[in-house]
Amino acid sequence: MAISRGHQLLACVFLFAAARWAEAAGASTAVNLGKRSCGSPNLVTTTSQRVSRYYEMKDSIQGGMIANISHSLAHRINLFQRKSCIQGSVAEIGVHHGEYFFSFAVVAADDEQKLAIDIFEDQRLNIDGSGHGSLQAFLEHGKQLGVSNIRYIQGDSQQVTAADIRNMDIPPVRFFSVDGAHHKAATVSDLRLAASVLHPDGVIVVDDITNWHWMGVLDGTMDWLMHEGSDFAPFMLYCNKLYIARKSSHATYYNLVKSLDCIDCTANHPGMHPTRFTMFGKPMCVQYGGECYNVPRVCKSRSGSSQVSAT
Repeated sequence: MAISRGHQLLACVFLFAAARWAEAAGASTAVNLGKRSCGSPNLVTTTSQRVSRYYEMKDSIQGGMIANISHSLAHRINLFQRKSCIQGSVAEIGVHHGEYFFSFAVVAADDEQKLAIDIFEDQRLNIDGSGHGSLQAFLEHGKQLGVSNIRYIQGDSQQVTAADIRNMDIPPVRFFSVDGAHHKAATVSDLRLAASVLHPDGVIVVDDITNWHWMGVLDGTMDWLMHEGSDFAPFMLYCNKLYIARKSSHATYYNLVKSLDCIDCTANHPGMHPTRFTMFGKPMCVQYGGECYNVPRVCKSRSGSSQVSAT
């Protein structure tokens, strides 16, 4: 759902106020992931082809108003993980018909598990009316895109445990999108689950964090970060999504998004004191204006390498 710049600004104020209250003392050691190298020599080319196929049919996948730049960032972060030997699985709670899920699933390796958790047609469990997914449509889209190793759990994500996921022989999740029920209790529960199965160098992405129509997402996320997720910190708030990593690998992802020319990272603005964009003791990139929706973008490093097109 598109939201106004005023609503985004108000949400940012809430986010930073909560982070100041909960900021943890002490520095953490950054993981120098970018120095590792994995993947085949044609990884970028193969990935770009899959991303292009995804964009050819994206508009036919029913979903919310997800910014093109959010898709592009999902491509880029997942490509970076694969090139940096961060291997495991990918997952999303609240896939609907798969619009965002497939934006990162197409970048995953064929042998990586892709886990979807959703109530789908079992709408009696949809107490806050936050989505009306379809398992049949979701699986059909995966088939059309040629995405392999799709696994799913149909049910209330609050009843799913880490043991349930591990018992499916799903490796630690390196990229976990949280977009399930939008009330506070569900958000806290989903973040707890995501963190419990997350790869040590994984990323959690929370949707609708600045959507004023769903205050439970912001409330639950801040509650979890302050009380349970003390080892985590956001590295980017961009176009209604909050990107979170463990503090041990935060610097790696923060430097990655700072290096991308597809976003206007506040940290790159001259004269900006670093404390202006700090949460839980860590710096972050923040989008506080400009267009997010219906703007095709190309996401690449400022050096021009490792392009992943969003056009």
